Amino acid sequence: MRRIAILVFAILLSAVSFAQTAEEIVSRMYSLLDSHDQSGLFLVLDIKIPILGTFTTDTWKVGDRIYSEAKVGNKRVVTYTDGESVWTYESDKNVIEIRSIAESDKKEDDTNLLDNITEGYDLSIKSETPSEWHIQCKKSKTNKSKDDPKTMDLVVSKNSCHPLSVSARMNGITVIMRDFSFDVDQSRVSFDVSRFPEAKIEDKR
Repeated sequence: MRRIAILVFAILLSAVSFAQTAEEIVSRMYSLLDSHDQSGLFLVLDIKIPILGTFTTDTWKVGDRIYSEAKVGNKRVVTYTDGESVWTYESDKNVIEIRSIAESDKKEDDTNLLDNITEGYDLSIKSETPSEWHIQCKKSKTNKSKDDPKTMDLVVSKNSCHPLSVSARMNGITVIMRDFSFDVDQSRVSFDVSRFPEAKIEDKR
């Protein structure tokens, strides 16, 4: 009798999981992201451009602090912001530029794209596996933004409800956010000028 009860309970749990809507899944994902704001988030951003190739950026974020490393061909670009100022190092110029950032610029970092990434989109579960939900985000008729792609594909983990990947294609360019992880090394989210001893510093604040 006990085995039957356990089996029925497992079936009910499976049914509850199956019955979740795309909106509910995404809401839980956002809650998870919010809970890790101070412990940190890491992600990889790929931008695939025809002929030019793929440009990859690694980004670490803790609170308002964001550190990014990108490689474009033989050029290395390092960017750090604490929410008020931004430090940028470009290897080909060997210059560290420091400037203040406007309020509007604070919303344009890679990780903040996740805050309301599905806003203006109709959500539906396109498919699922035992470990993943594949959610299609289709641009709503009320969304008049020319900068938003028509569709996005969001993959969410069933085990943790954290995002696994977000991808979109627009004007021939494919953008993919992937390899999300949490509880990052706090030392990665800082800008150490001593790492670039030969660089010239231009403070434009």
